[in-house]
This record gives sequence, structure tokens and C-alpha cells, in this order.
Amino acid sequence: MPALSLWNFPFHLSKVWEEVRTYLSGGVSTMTTITQISGSSTQDREKLLTGEELRDLLCRLHEQGPGAWSQDAAVPKLMEYVCEKYAALAVKHGLDPWEAASAAFDVMRTCAAREARDPWAVITHAVRITCIYEERAQGLLCSVH
Repeated sequence: MPALSLWNFPFHLSKVWEEVRTYLSGGVSTMTTITQISGSSTQDREKLLTGEELRDLLCRLHEQGPGAWSQDAAVPKLMEYVCEKYAALAVKHGLDPWEAASAAFDVMRTCAAREARDPWAVITHAVRITCIYEERAQGLLCSVH
């Protein structure tokens, strides 16, 4: 089975966040501002807020088998919501919001997220740990692996 990643989705995810940086001479970053430039309706996003509904979606995608993540209509909205949800956490650790969304995507495909009492808690914990390790790896100029 080929490895799934956020970047092999056949659909195009529009850029949800724009990062604006102000620099001093010498390239020192002094300020970073993240602004939302596109989004989905509140009703669509509210469907994904509860843990039970997320668990149902994750179980459905798992049961559909390989390719379900790239073909299901709910996935783009879920990933945009996840990017929005974890953007602040990613920025806190000096990462792009889509890096946090990629970490969330990886954990959403696991059995732990599907079977957890609170799937959002499992995902949030995994994203937080990933962001910490990514930040540390960038500081040490090495891989997280």
C-alpha cells in the first residue's frame, strides 16, 4: 500500500494562511503576522467540532480503505479546519500552519485517534509533540528522525 501524505491529495487545497514577516537589516526577523485569507462557512466547520463526529468520519475513512482520504468530499474541509485549529500552535513553535495540519493528518489515520474517547485530544497532543520536536530539530539543524 503506498504511503499517504497530505501532499498526494488529488484536490487542490487553497492556501488558508498568509505569513507576513518584517525584517531588520541583516535578515533578522522582528515580527511575524499570520492572517486568514480564505475560509469555509461556519456551518461546515461546526460539523467537525465534536469528537464523536470526528470519530465517525475517521472510522468511515478507515473502512473505505486506501484512497478514501483522497476521494471523500469531507476531507478538504476537515484539513482546512485542522490547519486553522492548530495554526497558533504551529506559529508558537516557528512552523507553518500546514506543517501542524500534516502532523494531524498522520495521527488521524491511526487506530489511536479512531478508538480514543476524545479523538481531538489525541490529535492535539500528537501535534503539540510534533511541533516541539520540529522546533528543536530546526534549532539543532538535524532531522526529527
